[in-house]
Amino acid sequence: VAHLRSGSLDAAGYRAWRDSFDRGVCERAGGVSGHAELSLGGRSVEVGICAAGVRTYHVLLPDRSLVVSVQSLGERRLGEALVAAVGR
Repeated sequence: VAHLRSGSLDAAGYRAWRDSFDRGVCERAGGVSGHAELSLGGRSVEVGICAAGVRTYHVLLPDRSLVVSVQSLGERRLGEALVAAVGR
């Protein structure tokens, strides 16, 4: 979870944040193999996919000046459940 200064993260900055997080997580999981976008909990969620099956989830909450990024592995997809519940 990162708390941002209001208005400090534009679209390019958010993309750079996600790419950096994904590279760090996927480095030991075979590298980044893809990206996707989901709608969870009424929010747009960016997903990074590692070659070894690890997934990253990113949600931007501009009204709270927060970025939430998590990693998840396994069939239960706990990362999806977490970002779906964020900000409720």
